[in-house]
Amino acid sequence: MPAAGGPVAADGPRCRRIPPGRDERAAQPTVVVCATDDELFAVETERVRVRSAFGIDPVEIPGGHPPILTDPAGLAALLDGFTRRAMQ
Repeated sequence: MPAAGGPVAADGPRCRRIPPGRDERAAQPTVVVCATDDELFAVETERVRVRSAFGIDPVEIPGGHPPILTDPAGLAALLDGFTRRAMQ
């Protein structure tokens, strides 16, 4: 059973709160990708959800659901660029 204060990771140190709160999420580099032609999730609704949950605007790319199948190379390039910028 975890000690008071939160779960303990396998290697011993305490994990942060799970799930993380909005302040903890805001401190992490975050990108949310929405497909503009998504058949399951309307991009208008997703914009509201992303802004509410993360306080950021989603990156919108052309294509359907899921973006990894619609344009895998484009999505990979977008995520690679985001990761490189976040690590600077």
